[in-house]
Amino acid sequence: LSPAFTPALIGSDGAAIKQAWPLILLFYLSAFLLMSMVVVGMTESALADAPVRRFFYFSFDRRVWRLFKAYLLSILIVLSVAVVVLVGLVIIGIVVAKVSGMSPDQMKNSLAVGLVAGLVPLLLTLGLFYFVVRQMVLLAPVVVAEETGGMRKAWTLSHCQFWRLLAIILATGVPAVLIGLVVRYRFLFDGLPPS
Repeated sequence: LSPAFTPALIGSDGAAIKQAWPLILLFYLSAFLLMSMVVVGMTESALADAPVRRFFYFSFDRRVWRLFKAYLLSILIVLSVAVVVLVGLVIIGIVVAKVSGMSPDQMKNSLAVGLVAGLVPLLLTLGLFYFVVRQMVLLAPVVVAEETGGMRKAWTLSHCQFWRLLAIILATGVPAVLIGLVVRYRFLFDGLPPS
């Protein structure tokens, strides 16, 4: 986006990052919209009765916008739940500290506080992962195949299918990621990029 953005990010230059933020948001929303279009095109081809051969696909029909909206709503749900739980955890920590009279150093060394501080984020992550798998995997087929429906229908169809959906994600995603990493860092770039 901007040649100055990467050095600003590395140097933690808050003013430069703040100045570039609107462009970054616009870039990611545009990329997400284009990704939704690609997913709709691929899903349409996969669900077709006869093989669909296209050299070029470009469409912003209702299905693309519905999928884009559903993806954004799902992401907002995940972020909202994470923020509410983490803020709730901080508030509970403050209340426990006030009621028990423990100092911050005592709370850091407390086994119970350590278990809660480690267990709650782990459970939150697992719960959000469960939600994402159930909500997102069948979202594109539902949006493409039906005129109505979307998030609720995808959630209903994925009932009792979590492990099967996870196996499909792992069977298709892990090889694709590994091949992509090998191609990117063995053939396109000379080794890993600098941190």
